[in-house]
Amino acid sequence: MVDDTSNDVSLGTYARNSFASETTPILNTNDTEDGKVNRSISDKNLSLNLSSETRTFINITKAFVGAASFELPWAFMQAGFVGSIVGVTVLACLSQFSLTRLAVCGRMVPNNARPTYPEVGYQAFGMIGSFIAWFGAVAMTLGTCGSYVVFISSVGADLTKVKSQALWTVIVCAVLIPFSWLRSYKFLAPTSVFGIAALLFALAFTIADCFQHHTVALTVETKMVKLDTYPLFLGNAAFLYLMSTAILPLEQGMEKREKFHRPFTLSIFLVTLANMAFGFIAYLAYGDCDNCQDVTNANCCTQSNVISNVSTKGSHSIVVAVKVLLTVDLFFTTMLYLFPMTELLERALFNQANFGKLRTEILRNTLRASVVCSIGLIAQGIPVFGLLTGLSGGFGNNIIGLILPPVMYFQLRKQNGYWKQLTSSNIFSGNWAAIGLLFEIIGLVVVFIFGVTVLILSTSAFAEAITAKSANSTDSNITTTAASMWSDDL
Repeated sequence: MVDDTSNDVSLGTYARNSFASETTPILNTNDTEDGKVNRSISDKNLSLNLSSETRTFINITKAFVGAASFELPWAFMQAGFVGSIVGVTVLACLSQFSLTRLAVCGRMVPNNARPTYPEVGYQAFGMIGSFIAWFGAVAMTLGTCGSYVVFISSVGADLTKVKSQALWTVIVCAVLIPFSWLRSYKFLAPTSVFGIAALLFALAFTIADCFQHHTVALTVETKMVKLDTYPLFLGNAAFLYLMSTAILPLEQGMEKREKFHRPFTLSIFLVTLANMAFGFIAYLAYGDCDNCQDVTNANCCTQSNVISNVSTKGSHSIVVAVKVLLTVDLFFTTMLYLFPMTELLERALFNQANFGKLRTEILRNTLRASVVCSIGLIAQGIPVFGLLTGLSGGFGNNIIGLILPPVMYFQLRKQNGYWKQLTSSNIFSGNWAAIGLLFEIIGLVVVFIFGVTVLILSTSAFAEAITAKSANSTDSNITTTAASMWSDDL
């Protein structure tokens, strides 16, 4: 998922390219039939920003690394051991297929070498495509930032004398608002290295705790598959691949854009293996909540934020340091996520010619403050890290990560005659090009159906959790799953 978005294309370029492209150097391009771009560079500074395959691999991996890892053990608990392996593997494969096609879509918009996501949607389906892209991007951004605010406010309530998570949410948003008024976040670029270091330290410390204070092994009590809570797993696992809005700017920052699939595939493979290993180690070490009477007890079973399970025996100060470091990192990450969305909204709502004028700048600041307040309301309404990440991954990310890319790809390819060879006569005559196209269409259909299914299942699971929370106010015998989701994270 996109946590540290300040890549080597430069933080400013990333922020503007995620949705808008105000400062992107202009290219005159002619798209070939296979989607490759023949470039005629009209901006001499462009070559300074383009990345090699190796650097792109690093940037993609940095984008994947994030706080989603800390809710993954809880997600695995919802699916069971075998169910988690199958689920994450399928999600990784389909995400790779879908997001690499999304990258190709960015090379199929006439007279626009570096289109934004809504512009790609508009080219494919007109205003409807643009609207769906907008809707999915806004939903994903608000949900993701809301998740981070929940994480930060939970830590604040856990480590300070101010025990109200709701009050901490107000405090966090109050600090975020003036930061959101900044017109450039380039000064935040160094936080990328800090953020990765904090995350890796937290992951390593958690793994060390698993082996030092617990037994990491399969037991007779470990469930292989859990169908009843599987939808909760799907949304949270999908959060791992929440980087659809970063695909276009990352691909557009490459020297050889047509080779984007190579570093992306390698990165998603390695990141998936690392996250699966961490998730299973923590899940097997901290245990299944099905075996606990008190599912909110971190000493009994895996919590929705696995940092809550880390033992403080003899290392209280280190645990506190881990939580503080992650909190600082996620605060910066929230700002990095906000920047491209607010810029997109401003360019859609205001005349850019008036940027810099007092009245317009006041309106821009008001809009940015309103976005932060919306995030705060979401964090207040769903104050559980694991549940909100699941909703973000299962709803907003599914729309622009698994549902929209395959249909946009099919439509854009259709516009340039790519599917003409796909005829029954070519297929039955053994034309390998036509057979390849047939399998590609089958892949597009599978990804689309899977995305819609996950969206429905994860959203319905969220609705059931809301119902369970409401019932909990009058019925103490709430189900184990619902109780664990709505418990304090930290």
